Amino acid sequence: MSKEKLSNLVSVLALVLAIAHILAMKFNLYFTVWWFDIPIHLLGGLWAGMFAVYYYTVTNQHIVGHVPPKKLFIIVISGVLIVGFSWEAFEYFSGYTFTAKSNYITDTIIDIVFDIIGGITAWLLVKENGYLNLK
Repeated sequence: MSKEKLSNLVSVLALVLAIAHILAMKFNLYFTVWWFDIPIHLLGGLWAGMFAVYYYTVTNQHIVGHVPPKKLFIIVISGVLIVGFSWEAFEYFSGYTFTAKSNYITDTIIDIVFDIIGGITAWLLVKENGYLNLK
C-alpha cells in the first residue's frame, strides 16, 4: 500500500468518525442509546491506530521498510492510548462526559478498552496486508 492510499484511508476514517460524532451530538445518541459510544470508540481506535502508522511512515521515511510485528504493535497501541486518553481528558475538562460522575471511571475504562480493540484491529490490518512495506 502506498503512503497516499494510507493517507486516504486515515482521512476517510476521520471523516466517518466526525460525521458519526456530529450526528450523535445532534440527535443525543450518547444519552439515549446506551451503547452508541462503543462503536464510536472502536472506530476511533481504528483511526488512531492507522494514523499512528501513517505518522510513523511520514516521520521515518529514511528507515521505513519492513517493521517487525512487535514494534508495529507498540507504535499502534501507543498512538491509540495517546489519542484515547487525550479524548477522555478533553471530555472530562470540557464537561462532556456523557455519564454520571459515579460511573465515570468505569465508563472511561470501557472507552479505553474499545479504543484498544479498534487499535488491535488496525494493527492486524496493517500486519496482514503489509502496509508498512512503504517506500
